[in-house]
Amino acid sequence: MTDPENLKWQFDELLKTLIIMSLPFELQRNAYDEGATADEMLEDFHSYYTLKKNRYREGKLIDERSILVLDKIERLTDTWSQEKEQEFWFEMDQYENEWNVLREMAKGAMITLKKEHLNIEVKHDNELNEKGDIVVQRTHTILKAR
Repeated sequence: MTDPENLKWQFDELLKTLIIMSLPFELQRNAYDEGATADEMLEDFHSYYTLKKNRYREGKLIDERSILVLDKIERLTDTWSQEKEQEFWFEMDQYENEWNVLREMAKGAMITLKKEHLNIEVKHDNELNEKGDIVVQRTHTILKAR
């Protein structure tokens, strides 16, 4: 994969993450299935935004307005990481009002990026052991137009 192709792939992963962040809890949980939904979602955001935003800017995939919106998400999630107790991360449905703030911010980011027409399709392939427990899970998330 060439560098521009790789950067585009990483940007698409950011878009998928923002879409998942904007979904109701049950759909978020379905997207990550066997994973720890909150942890994985915020780690994806960190990986695909925080660590890459300067490259996205250089590649003209985001502009200053988008950065302002995405940086607000970054600040909120950083604050949560420092202040929230373990229950907040594992009982997301019990903290719906707080998670709804993030959902609305993610929807706003998609609008600012002019990508609100996108949605995702998620498929999980599981490998099971002889007891029927999942030992390997592969998740395929595809960007699609609504």
